[in-house]
Amino acid sequence: MAKGKSDAFPANPNDEDPIGINNDEAAPLLSPEKATDNAKKGTRLGRVLARAGGLFAVALMIVSWIATGELVQGLTPEYPHPFAICYFTRLGWSCLLAGWAVWRFGWFPLNAPPATRPDSPLGPFGWGTYLKWASILSIVGLISGWTWYISLEHTPLPSNTAVYQTAPVFVFMLSVPLLGEKVTWVKVLSTITCVAGAALVSFGKGGGQSSDEHMTNQGFGFAMCFLSTILYATFEVTYKLKATDSADPVKIPNAFRFLGMIGVGVILSTPMFPILHYTGVESFAWPNHSALKLILINCVLDAVFNTSLLVAIMLTSPLFCSVATVLTLPASILGNTLLGKPDDLHTEAYIGCVLISLGFLALTVVSGGH
Repeated sequence: MAKGKSDAFPANPNDEDPIGINNDEAAPLLSPEKATDNAKKGTRLGRVLARAGGLFAVALMIVSWIATGELVQGLTPEYPHPFAICYFTRLGWSCLLAGWAVWRFGWFPLNAPPATRPDSPLGPFGWGTYLKWASILSIVGLISGWTWYISLEHTPLPSNTAVYQTAPVFVFMLSVPLLGEKVTWVKVLSTITCVAGAALVSFGKGGGQSSDEHMTNQGFGFAMCFLSTILYATFEVTYKLKATDSADPVKIPNAFRFLGMIGVGVILSTPMFPILHYTGVESFAWPNHSALKLILINCVLDAVFNTSLLVAIMLTSPLFCSVATVLTLPASILGNTLLGKPDDLHTEAYIGCVLISLGFLALTVVSGGH
């Protein structure tokens, strides 16, 4: 009897057996050296594909970020209700659940295995886990978006973008205790360089000053931008820590599911409308037809940005995503140039841009590919 098959599964004489597993003297499938070499090649290929996918997602982030900034700056003078804009925009994320449902029921039966099973359409995350963290991050994300929209009313887009590029600093600071990011003096020096560069762009002589009459109180605008940046970094790190798994077999569908649940979770902040209205912080009014169209477009752009962000974080890391978005600064300047807007960046601001870029470059190198 030939080794390798039992009587319950007799050998078929028509079966091809190129590696001899049905012979009496069965040859090994692969030598240990060959198996190790193949494993290394597979690992390298996986890293290359993940990085390529991450870069593509970052490119979508950059384009949608700049488009959103330009659109909101045009929307807020017509509809000066940034909380309502952010609320309606984030509520639109819930539509992503429909996309996840189409994928789920198009590929899996109704009685699919539960979460934690390798063949589950939910991956390692059940609805309870996602509901908890989506509810928390919906509030964090809403406040981050709200304060950013407020900042756009008072700051020119290139300077606003430059300040937002300090996000890797806060991501790094949070990643040390939460994600185990290693601390080195180069990383600390890079952090200081980034902060100094952002300060020059925002508050240097002539740095970021706008000729637009409606842009007043820029100090308040930059303060709101910094607050939004900190909350954005908190969102990134918390998502990576609590809602992703490197072994998740359905990463991208789960990004849609989680983002859609955040959209549903925004409903929890509905009581903020009367509070803001009656305290005089921000009045409420329904958008007119023109503003509604812009809000719907903004909803699509914001969904593209945040879906790309979550996918990029899954495929790489929060630090890599934050560092890569430094390209939004020259992209915003290019966008202003193409749109015929005046260049609001002066000498100190350009020096600040250089410092930010150098700090991010150093942070990227010492982060070992992040």
